[in-house]
Amino acid sequence: MTDNTPGTGAGGPRHGWPFDRVTDPTAVPAARPAASMPPADAAAPPVDPGEPEAPAEPEAPAEPEAPAESADPADPATPTEPAEPASRRRTLVIASIVAAIVVIAGVAAALSGAFAGAPADAEPAPTVTLASPTPTLEPVVRQPVSTFVDALPATVLQFALTGVAEHAPFVAAGALEGDQLAYSDGGGVAVTVDAGQFETPEAAAAAAAALLAATPGAATPTGSGSVDAVGAPVGAWTQTAAGDGTGSVIWTNGTALFQVAGPDDVVADFYLAFPW
Repeated sequence: MTDNTPGTGAGGPRHGWPFDRVTDPTAVPAARPAASMPPADAAAPPVDPGEPEAPAEPEAPAEPEAPAESADPADPATPTEPAEPASRRRTLVIASIVAAIVVIAGVAAALSGAFAGAPADAEPAPTVTLASPTPTLEPVVRQPVSTFVDALPATVLQFALTGVAEHAPFVAAGALEGDQLAYSDGGGVAVTVDAGQFETPEAAAAAAAALLAATPGAATPTGSGSVDAVGAPVGAWTQTAAGDGTGSVIWTNGTALFQVAGPDDVVADFYLAFPW
């Protein structure tokens, strides 16, 4: 029997007929692949004419994955911050804690060292103050002369007063009173003190300048400074050396003028111990 179904004949199927035989009016016809391109998928199996086939549901296209940076900030399941910055923050927090611990430990060590105190061998040695030397002979008994000269000391260090006499050069220089006091240590060392009382401090300073100019070694004094009383300067002092083992210290104290003369290694200490 000859099949008169459209698309068939005695010579076989007629290519180019757009549809195959449809047995179920509800079946979805399969699209025929284009003749110029090979089919992308395997051909669908032939439809059984005796059993209707439900139309295949079209496959939903794959939903593209949204990039992390375009996440919806309103969605609570979507992370609002990338994981890497959080990791860096944790690292910074840990580093800060470690640094704080190191600083606290250093401060604690410093404080413990400070409160521990210095070792016993670092304590300063006690200061030993030697007693001032005292004279080995008694000073002479003085007769009252004046308030000024009577107030001058009878002993200075190891020296004791051995005599008092008038000192004419100071009187000639304008002093109201001029005296020379002799001191001895009882062992052959002698010191003299010339003392003069002037009317004003300026007159005493002028007489001191003239006396210094006439003293050997005045061109190269070995020391000088101010004489202070109650924190205020009241005069000046100058030490000289004659070059022969002797020396002197000339100083003023208000209206008084003094010159101590004797061995070069004695006069400075005598001046410092003299109460005027």
